[in-house]
Amino acid sequence: MGSVGELDARASRILVAGAAGDVGALHAVGTWMAGVAAVDLVRLDQRVRRRVMLPQQRDDIARLWTAGRLAAHPRAAVVMSMVPDGHVRERAVAVLAQQPGVDASRALALRTSDHVLPIRVAACAATLDRTEPDDLDAITPVLLVLNRFARDWRNPVLGRYHTVAGHRHGDGEMWALLRANEDRLVRRFAVARSIEEGVLGPDDAAAAYLTEKDVVVQRALGRLLLQEGEPTVTAPLLTRGMSASDRAGALARFDVTVLVRDDVRRLLVDSSVLVRLWARRRWAEFGEDPVATYRDLADSATLPARARARAWLGLREAGRPPHPDEIRSLFAAHEPPLRAVALRLMVGSAEAGDVAGLVGRVVGGTRGEAGSATEVLAAQPALWRPADLDGAWNDPDPEIRRRVWVLERARGGWDAVVADLRACGDDDPALRAAAFSVTVALPVHGAPTPAHRDRIADLLPGSGLAERQRRAIAVSAGVGSDR
Repeated sequence: MGSVGELDARASRILVAGAAGDVGALHAVGTWMAGVAAVDLVRLDQRVRRRVMLPQQRDDIARLWTAGRLAAHPRAAVVMSMVPDGHVRERAVAVLAQQPGVDASRALALRTSDHVLPIRVAACAATLDRTEPDDLDAITPVLLVLNRFARDWRNPVLGRYHTVAGHRHGDGEMWALLRANEDRLVRRFAVARSIEEGVLGPDDAAAAYLTEKDVVVQRALGRLLLQEGEPTVTAPLLTRGMSASDRAGALARFDVTVLVRDDVRRLLVDSSVLVRLWARRRWAEFGEDPVATYRDLADSATLPARARARAWLGLREAGRPPHPDEIRSLFAAHEPPLRAVALRLMVGSAEAGDVAGLVGRVVGGTRGEAGSATEVLAAQPALWRPADLDGAWNDPDPEIRRRVWVLERARGGWDAVVADLRACGDDDPALRAAAFSVTVALPVHGAPTPAHRDRIADLLPGSGLAERQRRAIAVSAGVGSDR
């Protein structure tokens, strides 16, 4: 998808070239338009028509671009069909209606949403007359984008266009052509309509399933196969699909008489929790022990680290969580997926000896590791103290200080207030801004400890908060009014 800046630059170029009568520049823009996706074409059209033109530009465009000149330069006519001047757009539509080719077809499809009624009517009539396979492939994406994103346009031309094309080619052939379109929006639309109208059978769905690259389309095909497909054909297809819902649906629907043993073993370490659940059930029906298999997979030297990590996770899901020593060995592993799964397994089961390593992950790990380590420590606040983070508060990297603030704030209560006050006095603008809601976090139950009071009294003067906020915090914490 093109950037806003690029589209705006193209829009300006169109108006400048149009006012100057520069056919070469317009031809270059038209050549670029021929290769862009329908969504960018619609966005460009909207930007061109909404641009403000100088009176001289408008006069020059209206004078230079007569019907004869537009007809002499078809590629320029495609571009000029988008300009703000309605008279020029109307001339361009009349010229394009007589021009063959998909470029003219796409330009005419754009004008079916024109706010000027005569232009819209002419463009709709010309579009409905273009139902050759190439035109069908070119026009449908534009109409779909207009129907989806142009909120002020609810022209029934989309439905009428496919009704006309269906009468000409036959519904089955028309939808089959659109299901092969390169635009995923078109394939989604075509598959849904094919299923709705009963022109897509399980054999065609099975043939298209594994080669389909869009998960939404594949999921629609998978639902059809689950309902109507032959089990011996459908089960191997769906268990290898991109969609987790398809894989889980196949495992839930079919038993071991049609499922492939190796597929079920592979799905024991699937990315989806639901797929892993059903895979364990089916694996047990094969007479295998899921726990023993997970042990084998976790120790395999040939499996990727991500799959081995899921095997360790599967042990916990099967009711046999790894031993704490095994979790600690994973925590020290070189592969990031193993370290990540160790942090997930450690939630609620960390020990005091793990605190230093967890704080080290918060401070020195990736963002993902820092977030997971924070979750582990936040789940067991009794294991550690805010003083364990004092050194990290002085780190020169503001990202590290933000992580420490998030962790200390996760303790809740007056510890969260202290963390917010420390952040309020930080040099990092983002950290200061994030902590300015400190008064919202004032605990409503319980009194602060003397240590909390002393800490708050020390931090309030340098917090940078307004006098009203400092007074509210001091009253709630029981700190002297002179603070």
